[in-house]
Amino acid sequence: MLKLRKPQRSTSVAVFNSIFIGDNVLLTINQKIDRFIIEVKSDTINIPFSLVDNRYNLDFSDVIDNIKRQGKHKIYALINDKKVAISYHKGTTINKQKRYTPLLSSEVGYKSAFFYNDVGELRLAKFSSENWLAVEADDLSDIEILNVSFDKFVDEKYLHLKGELESLKNIKSLYLISNKEKIFLNFGIKSSSLIIDMSKLTNILEHGLDTIIYRLVSLSIIEGKEKIQSVYMSREKMNLLEQSEKKATNIFKGQLYIDRLVFFKITRMLNKDLEIQDKVQIKNNELYIPLHEPDLSKITQVMLRIQKNNKDLPIKFRVENGNLVIQESEFAPLKHGYIIELIVIDNEDSEYHLVDESQKKLANIYRHFVLDAHKNLKTYAYFSINGRLNFYQTFVPIEILKAESTLTINARLENEAIKFASDQRYEAIVKTSYKTFEPIAISEENGSSIIDLNQINIEKGKTYEILLKPEGNFDFSYVKSLKTLSNDSSLVSFNDTSLTFTSTFELKLSVIVTFYNTEKYLNKLFSSLYKQGLHISEFEVLAINDSSSDNSLKIAEKFAKKYSNFKIITHQINKGLGEARNTGIDAARGKYMAFVDGDDFIAEGAYKKMLKIIERTKSQVITGGVKRWRNNRPEISWMYRKIFIKNIKKTTLYNNPELVYDLSAWNKIYNRKWFVREGFRYPTMLYEDVPVTLPVFQKAQSIDIFAETIYYWFIRDQVGDKSITNKRTELSNFVDRMRAIRAGVSALSQNPLALGEYENKVLKLDIPIYLRHFREVDDVYLSVLTDEISWVLSNFSKEALSELSNREMARLKCVGSGDFEQLLTYYEEEELA
Repeated sequence: MLKLRKPQRSTSVAVFNSIFIGDNVLLTINQKIDRFIIEVKSDTINIPFSLVDNRYNLDFSDVIDNIKRQGKHKIYALINDKKVAISYHKGTTINKQKRYTPLLSSEVGYKSAFFYNDVGELRLAKFSSENWLAVEADDLSDIEILNVSFDKFVDEKYLHLKGELESLKNIKSLYLISNKEKIFLNFGIKSSSLIIDMSKLTNILEHGLDTIIYRLVSLSIIEGKEKIQSVYMSREKMNLLEQSEKKATNIFKGQLYIDRLVFFKITRMLNKDLEIQDKVQIKNNELYIPLHEPDLSKITQVMLRIQKNNKDLPIKFRVENGNLVIQESEFAPLKHGYIIELIVIDNEDSEYHLVDESQKKLANIYRHFVLDAHKNLKTYAYFSINGRLNFYQTFVPIEILKAESTLTINARLENEAIKFASDQRYEAIVKTSYKTFEPIAISEENGSSIIDLNQINIEKGKTYEILLKPEGNFDFSYVKSLKTLSNDSSLVSFNDTSLTFTSTFELKLSVIVTFYNTEKYLNKLFSSLYKQGLHISEFEVLAINDSSSDNSLKIAEKFAKKYSNFKIITHQINKGLGEARNTGIDAARGKYMAFVDGDDFIAEGAYKKMLKIIERTKSQVITGGVKRWRNNRPEISWMYRKIFIKNIKKTTLYNNPELVYDLSAWNKIYNRKWFVREGFRYPTMLYEDVPVTLPVFQKAQSIDIFAETIYYWFIRDQVGDKSITNKRTELSNFVDRMRAIRAGVSALSQNPLALGEYENKVLKLDIPIYLRHFREVDDVYLSVLTDEISWVLSNFSKEALSELSNREMARLKCVGSGDFEQLLTYYEEEELA
């Protein structure tokens, strides 16, 4: 009897080629990999990677520093959540090697490198510098090193390496490993020297691949078999190639590469500073930098070097009357918040800073000047502490950068407002850092200046400081001393001697309001959000404008001007309700979040009551009662009667399966971090609530039910103002409803009680509202209706179907078989009216 053997799962992925470039590993793998990880004892660290064709580029630059334990660590690939080793393919030449790659740029005191172990699996080793020699001796003992030293590099073409003649005679071939292929080189042997034609290297480097490191590798014959050998460079000869005036090659300067000869495009040496001869000036939108005439004549290139990532940005320049002249527009590509160094390059390819000796060691505020201003973004030139000319961009006015502690005032704190008497009128700014500031109004009343703290959007734990500027004065000033200020505020905690305070409030709730052409309802909606009993610093309103074409945006802008916690985010094209909610989720910062549709409103004080409950129970979601709003008065919603009978805390969908009737997103408050961590996103479709709400209920370990009415749902049934729920004769409406139903059935597949309750709801409430329109729709709609009802009859439980009356069941069977003439006999005329 022939037995079928179950195929074995692959325990490794095959590497067909591996290239090690600095802190990156390029692996050619003919399989789809979901993630790469490295295991360090019980810790798992993700390895960032990118993919081009079948080549995976793994970036270990941050990973290495995050590894704190010494040793040899396993690198794995994850395929469908299965962890597999990374091993070289048996057909590759890599199995001839047992060696470490060139060392990585790990932190000071440690060395790291990649290697393949005895069975060909990729590993990462990390050891302290003093232990590394023992590691090399252990793991490199069977590799024969060709001992050579650098002699000279002639005419940018031939490289001479000296070594033992007998060892040199064993060399079969030489090649470079580039990022794509092996590049074989021509060579010869003369008088114990290996002479290599390096013209191919020069051609490769001319293409600008200066981020790629190329290794020179020898291939010799030992006992009839080929074996990879590395060319060793002696330490005392290390600097000779660095000092070479030839521009095509250079030794990699990191000492971690000292055991192998490597090549890359020469890095210019920053030799010295060029002295600025006079004051830097701005004339006619151009920057004039006076320099010595001999220095000016040598300049061939000017670069802006971004200090954070060491990237160079070439800019245009000209020389005029003893000045290096640069147009302001050349600084436009700068990124705000980055320090930019100005570098000039001479005709010998040397680099120089520009330095003004007179500006050394001066206070920062005297060394800044505005170079360019585009709206709120300003470009500043400044001199560093050593007098070098640098640049940066910022949104912060120079007045704040130059602010000093100069003012003394008598102040008191009353009802969350600072009051002080003064003959001088002031302007004020509140700031949290050099990047975050906002103007704050000062009102006048009975000879006192008043700063109302409620107008500031204050976040818990952040420190704020109020800067004052006398009217007509250019500079803002810190308050140097407060003679009196009581500290009885429930909002903030004040420093004793200045207008510096720390918020005691927490941003509890993000209210995500989505709207599209709902100008009739927005005033009532937005106004209701500011009647919740919450301080303005306890919540934020994220108004997502889904490309409205009516006056909706203007209404939102009115509230944004009035309230500092009101933020508008506009979609340039209409994306639909689901994507609008997702935009709000991405922008939200509160501990909890809630959704509101643009044509509804919230009951007064509802959010404060719900937050009080969920903060105590630590539930993932709390849901509240709903009423319809029709003709300016509330109506009890029959759909929610079954749920909101009494308050229930810390329940589950298993214990309260009737929650399947509560499918709306907008009468709930969610724990935001949990919601995001679970990956909930709203789909682009009608009835987008269902595919999210049911999984939320299913996954939540704790749910609170708040029986009071918290949400008023506008019924838009007047002519010309029909909502989604009043478009049931449109095929797309029915298709999306069935997509939502299918998603709901799938979400509840592991919860029989809730699934049965949901099937009853669908059969009793959802499907009948579509069936009764069968005489108003076309044949395509009827065909889809037949297919979907057939699916319902085939997939819903017998228990749920048995709850239907004979007439209801007969209707379903008629639709499922496409017999619409017979279906007509099961309806009374008034039911179809």
